[in-house]
Amino acid sequence: MTTTYAGQQNGVVEKKDIVIITDFEEGHFYPLFRIARNFEEAGYSTCFVSILDTLEIIEKNGFQCIPIFKKVFPRGYVKSLKDNGISTESISPNLYMQSLLEELDAFMPLVQPKIVLTSYFFSLGTLIIHYKYRVQQITFHTLFPPLSSKSDTSLRQCSANHAIRTFMELNGPLAGFFMSFFENNNKTFKSLEDMLAPFQEIPQIMLCPKQLNIENSVPAENEIYLGPCISPNNNIQKVFLQEVLERKGHRKLIYVSMGSQTKEYPKKAEKLFNMMLGAMKSINLKDFHLILSLGSDIENWDLVELPENADVFSWVPQLDILKLTSIAIIHGGLGSIKECIHSGVPMLIVPMGRDQADNAERIEYHQIGYSISFDTITKEIIAEKLIELFENQDRKGNLVQMQRIFEEIENQKNEVKLVRGIIGEKTD
Repeated sequence: MTTTYAGQQNGVVEKKDIVIITDFEEGHFYPLFRIARNFEEAGYSTCFVSILDTLEIIEKNGFQCIPIFKKVFPRGYVKSLKDNGISTESISPNLYMQSLLEELDAFMPLVQPKIVLTSYFFSLGTLIIHYKYRVQQITFHTLFPPLSSKSDTSLRQCSANHAIRTFMELNGPLAGFFMSFFENNNKTFKSLEDMLAPFQEIPQIMLCPKQLNIENSVPAENEIYLGPCISPNNNIQKVFLQEVLERKGHRKLIYVSMGSQTKEYPKKAEKLFNMMLGAMKSINLKDFHLILSLGSDIENWDLVELPENADVFSWVPQLDILKLTSIAIIHGGLGSIKECIHSGVPMLIVPMGRDQADNAERIEYHQIGYSISFDTITKEIIAEKLIELFENQDRKGNLVQMQRIFEEIENQKNEVKLVRGIIGEKTD
């Protein structure tokens, strides 16, 4: 069955076994390509649902994408966020949820998925899908539970907590609308816990092995920890890599990136970038070459004069460059950490915000890299720590061991086993 849908650019939407609803954060949707490819190789048809800025990337990776939120997130919205340093927290929960309700009614009856895979950040929407469409769901997590929380905090509790926070942020007519929605669907709740009950049954998947976490407790029921969910790169930037090889010559490569969300901490990132450029003038780093990825257009940054052994780019293909890298300095986002482990690259983490301090603590705990506080960092300390990391054979050995764990779990394809258990083996 195919039918038209105003939100789809080519005008056609097909029924799909699995729909994946994702936001526009690179660290959240890139891991989903590996999962989606595993689903399709197992015989399950799959499509994505996301905003216009993400649609092109998703389609380049070989998947159909239904674009939504065209008015709330018009084309170019993500670039504007990065270039202007606007936080995603500026998005109104009321506007977002109102638009979501309209979008769900537009595409869900047409696609008729057997399973909807949704982000932990989409938890209130997960409840709406459950109560209105009664379709099976899986929630995916791209963050570990905070280390500051109770050690027994489960993934499903994280989902429930996020749904509560989003619900409590609603105000005015929309808050009343949600209550009316539940009443109209013959749902009356004695408490918030009653409303959140579906999370006890909805499977939760973490897009990272639990071995990277500090707490190694047994996952709760309906919780599955996958591999790092890193897709093989089928579009290697050969010309760019050749240029890098020519520039670095015999020198070893240092890669520096503060992630794709530098808009959240632009002053910190800029200060670190300039300290790194200064550190490259150190005699201790004369045998190294720097590749610095800014995360947005170069003209947005006030950088010091570049030393001879440094190149600066707005963006680089990270998985490609890590293949050439001897040491990486990263902010501690889980996506970058997973890619460094996957590539066997020792890392120095300088947390900037969000969950990065927790992730830095995990790296130190497993002794697969170093971390350093932004408040104490200097160009001299950077140079010293990089050499120490490069020469530390124990940490390199621990990193190789974690890399093997990642590979082993990735190959298990546990997300496919989960889907088969929910909707059964695919048959002709």
